[in-house]
Amino acid sequence: MTFRGSMPLEDYPTRDTALSIIDALQRIEDGTHSELERLTGMADTVIVADRCYMVYGYPELEPAALARRMAEVYMRPRSKTQTAPPVATTAEPSTAPDHGYGFTPRR
Repeated sequence: MTFRGSMPLEDYPTRDTALSIIDALQRIEDGTHSELERLTGMADTVIVADRCYMVYGYPELEPAALARRMAEVYMRPRSKTQTAPPVATTAEPSTAPDHGYGFTPRR
């Protein structure tokens, strides 16, 4: 029998692949899928990680745990924080304009 489920046996990831994804998760800095693919050197790393979880059962590769880890890294405060530009305050007009809406001052 060459098939297990709907995928040929030769397409199943190896244990080394699973361990390399776990190692890349430890080194990830931006929390993006493209960075994970760059660190592991393989395309569709999230799909491969899901298959590794199904085969080997590493809890780090569970889809919810993987998404949680990527979100934690992505939302981590950066050392080079960008500050918002100062808000220019505008002076309030002392009287309401004649064409304004709402209540008008008594005359």
